Amino acid sequence: MGADDGDLWKDVDRLLRRRPGWRFRALATPGAPPRWCFGPEVDPVLTVTVQAGSICVYVTRTDVDVTLATVDELLAWLVDEWPEALPEQSGRRMDKLTRGHLFDWE
Repeated sequence: MGADDGDLWKDVDRLLRRRPGWRFRALATPGAPPRWCFGPEVDPVLTVTVQAGSICVYVTRTDVDVTLATVDELLAWLVDEWPEALPEQSGRRMDKLTRGHLFDWE
């Protein structure tokens, strides 16, 4: 993985982590890159990985590959094509604690 791939991975991780429906999967297959998956665990509808300085999205239902240069392009593509894949990121407990919202009393 080159330096560009590492930076792209960090950007993709920031965009997709803690979003419901997304999970990170490191594949046990030698040489296969890790990927972010959206949808059912057995048969995800979208996968996102980084290879050779590009963000690669695979849509399993239509067998379509999309290659994007930046995380901004990924965000725009998801907004246009798969808005359901962009639910609000869930907050971390530490964020809630520092804002005083860990426990909401009614």
